[in-house]
Amino acid sequence: MAIIDIKKEHSLSKEEARLNAENIANELKKKIPLKHSWQSPDELHFSAQGAKGVIFVHETWMQIKIDLPPLLSFFKKTIETAVHQYMNSLPNKKEISLGECE
Repeated sequence: MAIIDIKKEHSLSKEEARLNAENIANELKKKIPLKHSWQSPDELHFSAQGAKGVIFVHETWMQIKIDLPPLLSFFKKTIETAVHQYMNSLPNKKEISLGECE
């Protein structure tokens, strides 16, 4: 499985960050048809064609993890680029390492 894991800081309110998570899921739908739902106030889970992922929403950062099955791993770069482009539009979009916020 190919894994996409992106974490970015933001200066949004929690509600704005949740709306952005919804928008990210909708942008991903343009690349692959997917279903998504909130599993908790901070976790938006999604799945499509064997791929599964989660968007974690926190007060100061968002993280997107996507596990792609072998057939979709060929599209990893395209999907990763789309996620980066959207995440780069967030206020205070500094990318941070995975260990900084956990």
